[in-house]
Amino acid sequence: METTHALLIRVTLKDVEPTVWRTLNVPNSKDLLSLAVASFLSLGWDADAPFHYVLPTGGKVVDPTQWATLSTIEQIDKAPANATEQNLWLYFEGGPLTLVYETEIPWTLELTMDAHATECDADDPIFVAYGAMAGPPEWCGGKEGYRFLCETIADPESPSYSDVVERLYVPFNPTFFSVGFANDRIGVNAKECEEYYCTGDDDE
Repeated sequence: METTHALLIRVTLKDVEPTVWRTLNVPNSKDLLSLAVASFLSLGWDADAPFHYVLPTGGKVVDPTQWATLSTIEQIDKAPANATEQNLWLYFEGGPLTLVYETEIPWTLELTMDAHATECDADDPIFVAYGAMAGPPEWCGGKEGYRFLCETIADPESPSYSDVVERLYVPFNPTFFSVGFANDRIGVNAKECEEYYCTGDDDE
């Protein structure tokens, strides 16, 4: 079986307090699509909205569904996230990557490579090694919406409390994070989400 080295990649949600972060253990054989999907799932998101990376060089990498809609001219300074022309670590040579999850109000993640980890099988899955804080509900309206949500659920006397709690469906604790639960979400959903970004078909 082919082997490679794992990378420890720190994923930080920008402009949110307290800081929400994950450290992912990522085989160097993975592509940017797999990395994006694992990042989103580790935050509790559905991994079904468009996304793009901004590279340290200024280049842009988009999800495969977006790539398929671009004209030849529009593709010149961009690449699809499932491209496999180079090892994953090379994308980080110039510094951190910016990953934008294009919900109605987009979320921005900063990805930095912390270290090369141990040797692993090239087919090993991405998993969360460490992390802190719950990921905001992706629908909550960006950093300002998340601030409002946290303030509201902390104050049962707030006039908006019942509406916010009803929208959440389940209890939400901004300080809670479970490595095990995050890895379960990645293990169960990652392949299907990656296929969705390549085909645009929910039934794939």
